Amino acid sequence: MVYHIFTSFLRKRLPQLALDEELESYLNDKDIEGEIDDQTHRSFLQDHFGERMMGRRFCLTGQGLMGMGSGFMAMGDIVVVPLGCDLPILLRPEGRHGEYRFVGEIYVHGYMRGTAVEEADRGDRKVEKYVLH
Repeated sequence: MVYHIFTSFLRKRLPQLALDEELESYLNDKDIEGEIDDQTHRSFLQDHFGERMMGRRFCLTGQGLMGMGSGFMAMGDIVVVPLGCDLPILLRPEGRHGEYRFVGEIYVHGYMRGTAVEEADRGDRKVEKYVLH
């Protein structure tokens, strides 16, 4: 039921978002009768996700990956995975000399558990330095 409601919410709010086969399958769940109204969606999401998502918001990266990050994130922020960190973080370009400001951590679906390091090891991604201020 959770996946059905979350996926149908995504479909209604972000119809341009391409869903993978697994998420798409939850929309066609035969065990759930009829359409779920907006109030039921809101109540269900608040009851099951409200506390966990406090101060967070949904996002799509420039590469089309779904994420959940700081409520302070904005267009133009970049996602980086600092060497030795478990989570990707958000940085915001700031200043005149290529400096960045730390915005917060971010969960990026399909991009956790060492994916960035594996890409760097294969040569698909380069390691870069960022100056924080």
